[in-house]
Amino acid sequence: MLKKLNNIINNKKGIISQETIFFAGFRLFVILASFLVLWFFIGLYFPEKIDIGELEAGIVAERLLYSYCFNFVDSNARLYPGMIDASKFTAENVNKCVKGDTVAYRLKLQDVDKDVKEFTANEELFSLGKAVCELKDSKEKMWCSKFDEYVLIYNNGKIISGILNIEVVIDV
Repeated sequence: MLKKLNNIINNKKGIISQETIFFAGFRLFVILASFLVLWFFIGLYFPEKIDIGELEAGIVAERLLYSYCFNFVDSNARLYPGMIDASKFTAENVNKCVKGDTVAYRLKLQDVDKDVKEFTANEELFSLGKAVCELKDSKEKMWCSKFDEYVLIYNNGKIISGILNIEVVIDV
């Protein structure tokens, strides 16, 4: 029994020395300092503000193209995205489709016979935005995007192909 007690006392596997604690603390300090330096340089590389003007313009264009504003709806209340109902493509419907003080857009619908219908929502902002977007060094924050979408046009029971030109101006 005394021999077992001496073996337990002389066995130093579980004892931690001051050197071990010092080196573990030093390693922990170096690892934390490395992460802080890495975090700092990543913060410098990526800007804090991300410009989402193009994304927002794309969402407005998709909303115009795939909503009930002027798309064809049959007698079963089924919406046909990308099929423009010519009777719904009016200035009133275009103006109430996407509301907002910071969004303006112009829609130009052209069929294969070169007949063109053109409407602009929020004309004042659209004119200002087009002028600002043409200036390269402007300090105004405006985003201008242009989309051309091939659509079908439902007109008095006939379906013909056409192009819907969507120009979006967003005051960022």
